[in-house]
Amino acid sequence: MDIVGPLPHASGNRTYMLAMTDYFSKWIEAEAFPQVMEKHSNGQAESSNKIVKNNLKRRLEEIGANWAGELPFVLWSDRTTPKVATGQTPFSLVYGAEAVIPSDVQVPTYQYANTTEERNQVEMASSLDIIDESRTSAQIRMVTYKQTAARSYRNVRLRTLQVEDLVLRKVFPNTKNQSTGKFAYNWEGRYGIEDIVGNGAYKLETMDEEVVSRSWNIIHLKKYYV
Repeated sequence: MDIVGPLPHASGNRTYMLAMTDYFSKWIEAEAFPQVMEKHSNGQAESSNKIVKNNLKRRLEEIGANWAGELPFVLWSDRTTPKVATGQTPFSLVYGAEAVIPSDVQVPTYQYANTTEERNQVEMASSLDIIDESRTSAQIRMVTYKQTAARSYRNVRLRTLQVEDLVLRKVFPNTKNQSTGKFAYNWEGRYGIEDIVGNGAYKLETMDEEVVSRSWNIIHLKKYYV
């Protein structure tokens, strides 16, 4: 479970997205909210899923204030895109068959144009017969992928912060001063580390010792040296 945001203000004053990702299939469910209470994320906001944090969040920020209305289409695109870890789409791992994408309907492929209801039923039944084999293959590939990634990063040192450390916080597109254009600052602050929440998440406080209302992941923080 991840909190994504703050994003540009959408209808209903919604600025946050609560996203949940199935560990195996990579299927994402997401909803837009005006606010997401810390108890909903168990203090692990934006810490568990790279796809949600980076790819999905970036695409929603590019859409602007209409991101909440475009969310179903962004999710559909993600669900029908093959994942490196499994080699398959989330849709196929959940339903046992690939989705028919809109472009196949608007400009019919040979297979789509020559498919009858009876033939489709036969092919769907065949797909269900091999779904266990497909999921097993995806599981093996995912384990292999994780082992390869672990070997690649075995010498990487984890970055940590301590209470009372000073940090700068990343500036997001919706909080950046647009009048400054490309000369806008990418980091803001200073902030102090008020508490260590866990799993790379920290509570911040201002220089006036006012606690910031939400936790921040270390990927959005940079240590400040006096």
